[in-house]
Amino acid sequence: MGSFLKWNNSPLTICFLAAQAVLYYFILTAGGDLLVGTSYAAILLCFLFALAHIRGGDRWIIGGIFFTAIADFFLVVCSPIQQLWGMVAFLGTQSLYAVRLHRQNPKAWLLYLRISLTVAAGVVTAAVLKEKTDGLAVISVCYYVN
Repeated sequence: MGSFLKWNNSPLTICFLAAQAVLYYFILTAGGDLLVGTSYAAILLCFLFALAHIRGGDRWIIGGIFFTAIADFFLVVCSPIQQLWGMVAFLGTQSLYAVRLHRQNPKAWLLYLRISLTVAAGVVTAAVLKEKTDGLAVISVCYYVN
């Protein structure tokens, strides 16, 4: 993996992997509410593990994983699913990762290009769909362009 993780054979890492294996078994075999709860527990466990292992210089990753957990809450736990808010949170994740990449390779034009293409895609989507445009369509296109 990347240099931002401290992978080792610590008891915490072994417990994390064991817990994920158990959760994965339940994800494969469970149904209904147990499946939803187990799936989201696996996501939150990843966030907590990353929080414990990511070094201070990569707080952008922690923010990204946090927004991923929020997005998955809207898309996995909420009934009915809240697609718009889930995609907004995923766009937040992508934005944080873009800032992290920019900090590693600080070429301002790349960040401006990324922002410009994202905004342009949203505007074009609204122009093409006209009255059929909704927030989910615009956010989804911005997410995929980003």
